[in-house]
Amino acid sequence: MLGSEKAFIQGYNPQAAADADSQIIVAAEVTNNAADSPHLVNLIEQAEKNTGQSPQEVSLMPATTAERISKR
Repeated sequence: MLGSEKAFIQGYNPQAAADADSQIIVAAEVTNNAADSPHLVNLIEQAEKNTGQSPQEVSLMPATTAERISKR
């Protein structure tokens, strides 16, 4: 990842998906890609595979904003 001094730093970006009621992590991954959004579809697919169910709701929590997407 590119740091503030225009130098690359070794960094990792963890992603996790948790069940809203139990707060149990149902999917997770770690990458060296700074962007969060490219991992959303993969996390949803992992959660579906691990739980056998499609999520009813997905909440994203980027560093500066909170977006809420409802699957209906």
